[in-house]
Amino acid sequence: MGLALRNDSPGPVAARSLVRFDDLPADIVGPGSVDEPAVWQPGRTLPQRLAVFIPDAMQEASDVPVIPCARSSPMMRQTWILGAAALGAVVVAAVVAGIISFRPTPEQPPPPEAKPDLADAPAAPRPPVMSPVSLAESAKRLYAGKDVRQNGVLEGAIDEVRAAILHGVVRSRDGGPLADVKLSVRDHPEFGATVSRGDGGFEMAVNGGGQLCIRYEKDGYLPLFRSANVPWQDHAWLPDVVLITADPHVTPIDLKAPTPIQVARGDVVKDPDGERQATLLIPQGTRAEMTRPDGAKQELTSLAVRLTEYSVGGRGVAAMPAPLPPSSGYTYCFELTADEVTRGGVKVNGRDLLLSKPAVFYLDNFLKFPPGISVPTGYYDNHAAAWVASTSGRVIKILAVRNGLADLDVEGQDQPSDAAVLGKLGITEAERRQLASLYKPGHSLWRVEVPHFSTWDCNWGFRPPSDAEDPNSETEGDPDAPPCMCP
Repeated sequence: MGLALRNDSPGPVAARSLVRFDDLPADIVGPGSVDEPAVWQPGRTLPQRLAVFIPDAMQEASDVPVIPCARSSPMMRQTWILGAAALGAVVVAAVVAGIISFRPTPEQPPPPEAKPDLADAPAAPRPPVMSPVSLAESAKRLYAGKDVRQNGVLEGAIDEVRAAILHGVVRSRDGGPLADVKLSVRDHPEFGATVSRGDGGFEMAVNGGGQLCIRYEKDGYLPLFRSANVPWQDHAWLPDVVLITADPHVTPIDLKAPTPIQVARGDVVKDPDGERQATLLIPQGTRAEMTRPDGAKQELTSLAVRLTEYSVGGRGVAAMPAPLPPSSGYTYCFELTADEVTRGGVKVNGRDLLLSKPAVFYLDNFLKFPPGISVPTGYYDNHAAAWVASTSGRVIKILAVRNGLADLDVEGQDQPSDAAVLGKLGITEAERRQLASLYKPGHSLWRVEVPHFSTWDCNWGFRPPSDAEDPNSETEGDPDAPPCMCP
């Protein structure tokens, strides 16, 4: 038994076939034989029908693979011979050239200690296979199907290409999460509305590609608005917001009463910025008109008035009814409401109750602004999603009380202003008499006329302090140095 190298082609070729030698006919063995194999050197070609015999001992010692060959017809044997061509040529060449050395098999080290069979051990849990989900599909899961929070989305309203998801958190004044807050997009009823979860968070599917204004509302709380620039195929995060309830202190006002001035006040507010109390003076003869949801006008003869401040404490900015213009500084913001409008009326262009003559709003000068300066004032128009400028107020100071009337400094001269100056501001004797009964001499106040009940804001713009220096001023210490140029 052994291996034979043979050539079955009509002419001389390089050795190509490695076959199992097992009682092959003599015409196949050719000039070589089992007893006297033909001698072959690497690089030589084999004459036609020449066979080279490799004994089994050499084959086993060199680990040459044994290719089985069943006894068969000459045609099948020839087919088998050609099929083993590539492997045989390499092995025989290596053996003849001495590349493969024949050494006794070294003693093998004992097998390592068998490890415990883990075949029956419980398999470790495999992580779930995550398939990619498009943003449009993620957005659809927020409003399509059962038990979704976003409802009322019109069919086809969310475009697959422009789809986006809004995220945010709603809290109460004490910082706790606020659930079931309704969120909708101004001027986009096709997106429906969603509600916040128990942790105050929410997600809402919308179309991106521009600025969107989001309305937050919940029964018993004052609504607010936030804007976001929402891109296509992306997520947008709104800043955390705080919803507040209306001031619990309510003042009844009878607009038909013969009283010269009626007074409504809010609760006293105190935070690290100071202590203050909002006060509203309503002159005799004032008429009030609200708009009903169907658009009809209704005159009110009695009011339950509330004055609620938004800008209180560390969460005051988050509680603001809407972001301020870039040029306005966060100062003081309040809601002037009447329960009658809250229950049965609507805001129209930011105004929920129109007055036939302005009421006068007063606030303690808790930020210590100097008397005589203006108090920039505006209100929020929820339909336009913008702050609207109104007539500025004035910081005043009560210098003294004479004959039941308050002497007022409205010019910052620390002297009582005369009747002509007071008249230009609309300050009447009835108002001075009322101030004398509410405040002591030396008290400073902000005074603002409000022609309607609305969301009001008193603020001052940003500007450098009076001792600020030009950053492009000449370098100190060297008069000959060139001006400092910004890069």
